Amino acid sequence: MGIKATVTGIHRNPPESQGYVALHCARDKAADLATWLLTQGAERVTVAALEQVFDAKNPLYEALERRIGTR
Repeated sequence: MGIKATVTGIHRNPPESQGYVALHCARDKAADLATWLLTQGAERVTVAALEQVFDAKNPLYEALERRIGTR
């Protein structure tokens, strides 16, 4: 199949999550990634869209704050 995807984030969930791992990839690569994971031995793969993503730092907002003088 030649899957070639850029993984943007791997987040290990807390120990009580029983070993689940979250992988983030482009929407158009999700099916290919799921297929690849299953062929590599994954027992189950679920796919869900990210609704909201929060970062500790937001360079775009920080640049806006500098421009309007609030920082």
